[in-house]
Amino acid sequence: MYGDVTVFSAVILSTILMGLSCGTGCSPAIGALLSSYVLNLDGNTKKSVKTFILFFVGKMIAILLVCIISSLIGTMFVEEKGYFGKYKTDILMPVFLIINGIYMMIKIYKEYKNKGCNSCKKNCSNNEKYYSVSPFAGGFLYGLTPCMPLIIISGYAINLSLIKGIILGMIFSIASAFSPIIIILVIMKLLAVNMIKDTPYCYKIVRIMISIFLVIIGTKLLI
Repeated sequence: MYGDVTVFSAVILSTILMGLSCGTGCSPAIGALLSSYVLNLDGNTKKSVKTFILFFVGKMIAILLVCIISSLIGTMFVEEKGYFGKYKTDILMPVFLIINGIYMMIKIYKEYKNKGCNSCKKNCSNNEKYYSVSPFAGGFLYGLTPCMPLIIISGYAINLSLIKGIILGMIFSIASAFSPIIIILVIMKLLAVNMIKDTPYCYKIVRIMISIFLVIIGTKLLI
């Protein structure tokens, strides 16, 4: 059905537009999650970029998996009610948000108790390990969260060859990453660096507010 180049080009254009709209619509929740990483990393550019890459690679792999399965089985298995086949997966991301919010609260409390990492090298090394794994898991779970754009993309993939399905998934993943990246890299990076330098007390308050917001939005999505 989509073998014609013109039709496939139209599908690609539609995918890009849906990816951009999906990224914009999901920006508050994902922006808060990625902001928590940036703030916990004290605005460190190298570590922040590594975090974003891991998150969006995880998301891309999940979306590619959806497109590949749709292309291979040739039937719709992603449902708006939150099901992937027989499995309800829309609870995974909210739980992840809550866990990250609680973890951030614990980290802030430990920093306050120990007055930073200068006296606790072990905790610092554990944090390094945490930030190299958790963003990938978060991106993967985010990519497996059923939403209307993902359902439409999987519907497109049903009628596509495996190669075109993979191309479709990659384009959708990249397009949906633009809005969150702009929000985090441009706004949060500047805020984090400026707050750490000029108003460290406000920096701590913002971190606490972000952690609370993660728990609230995760809980709201579960209800």
